Amino acid sequence: MTAGLSRWFGQPKLDTTGLRWARPANHIQHGVARNGLLYMTEDRLGFQPKRIDALFGARAVSWDLSSMTDVQLTPTLRKLRVTVTTDTGRQRFIVSDAVVVYNDLRSWQPG
Repeated sequence: MTAGLSRWFGQPKLDTTGLRWARPANHIQHGVARNGLLYMTEDRLGFQPKRIDALFGARAVSWDLSSMTDVQLTPTLRKLRVTVTTDTGRQRFIVSDAVVVYNDLRSWQPG
């Protein structure tokens, strides 16, 4: 991919401290799958959309790990979906290595 196209369609750069992992993911925002990176820091779970998706309404969002009340792994037609329930609602992700992400989030879930 050329440098110009990569700027619009490549994975976003994360500018965060305490990064534990980051994986390509789709986050369902207002019924639309937005492409970007799902990441986890020492105290937050976040999603950073690709630049092209941000131009069409995708938002960068993050949640305190302490706000997680439930984590579920659900099969879809072709992939597994990770659903994280927080104080503000349910967040659904189609993510690479869904089982690994699910297990890691379960290990950080309070209580």
